[in-house]
Amino acid sequence: MYYIVTIEAGYERDTEPFEITRYIEASSTIKLFEELEKHPGFMSEELGYVITMVQPVSKEEFLEGKDEEKDNLDLLRKNVRFHVNKKCFVEAVGRNVPFKGKLDAETTACSVGGAGIKYKGKALELGSKVRVTIEGLEINNKEAKVVWVSSREEECKVGLKWL
Repeated sequence: MYYIVTIEAGYERDTEPFEITRYIEASSTIKLFEELEKHPGFMSEELGYVITMVQPVSKEEFLEGKDEEKDNLDLLRKNVRFHVNKKCFVEAVGRNVPFKGKLDAETTACSVGGAGIKYKGKALELGSKVRVTIEGLEINNKEAKVVWVSSREEECKVGLKWL
């Protein structure tokens, strides 16, 4: 069977949401969702990706759609993320950080490319540079850049890219 899958991305972050359309072949709807689960973030509102539509299509529509896809399904997220909840500390590297000293935070996810954190307080600005310590993961004073921010009711979620 052939399916068209629409994924809404970016809505959890302070960027314009956008849709990603993928054409996927699977023997059944259950196998389709098993395949989608292999791709981190597809089924996670917390990470900013949500499947908004799954619809069967004909083989002709599938082949035509596959030809129009510009990138591989695996490239949507470059590094596998692990849901890890560990206490961490964030320190400012530059001056455009809305706190002094160390900020107490907690990780939401980690990968070789970065980490997601959450904390109470004012939101960090996009592009801010910070130093992160996550003792439980043996990460000490690792520099990172803020690549996305989501702020709601005094709780902030921030995506960090390791430098």
